[in-house]
Amino acid sequence: MSRPLISVVIPVFNGEAFVADAIESVLAQDDADFELIVIDDGSTDGTADVLAGFGGRIRSHRQANGGTSTARNRGISLAQGELFVFLDADDLHPPGYLARFSDAAAAAPDVEVFHCGMRAIDLDGRFLYGHDAPAPLDVDPLHALAAGGSPHICSLAVRSTAVARVGPFNQDAEPQGDWDY
Repeated sequence: MSRPLISVVIPVFNGEAFVADAIESVLAQDDADFELIVIDDGSTDGTADVLAGFGGRIRSHRQANGGTSTARNRGISLAQGELFVFLDADDLHPPGYLARFSDAAAAAPDVEVFHCGMRAIDLDGRFLYGHDAPAPLDVDPLHALAAGGSPHICSLAVRSTAVARVGPFNQDAEPQGDWDY
């Protein structure tokens, strides 16, 4: 069972206050092979300095502001992984997150999309809302999506084969490009 390289893509715009925490949550992942690509989508604050502080531990790219979907698309174009994970710059990966996706992908080579539960917390770490388990999309995906919305983009892992087939994020669907995808 071969474990895939995971490309983690973080789009950021004016995320100086929190992007370092997102990056650190990825760099702290163990037992998974990954590359971390951070796309600075034209930030005007100190985001570029924060990214520079990580040196060669991340791949970063700066571009003119085009929106989250444009930034994610640029990250996809730079990625080399077999599995894509998208993390917003104000979100965090819990310990073991990438390893669980890696194990699931290795165990199910014909599956192209994986998802898990998620939790939203406030700046003090207090639980706001979430789902501890994946949504039961296999039971009735169309009705489940209509009733509850799509899984949060940060709770998905998508094989490169699906990314290639589906194509890029729709840049005209902002701010809901992730739901459209």
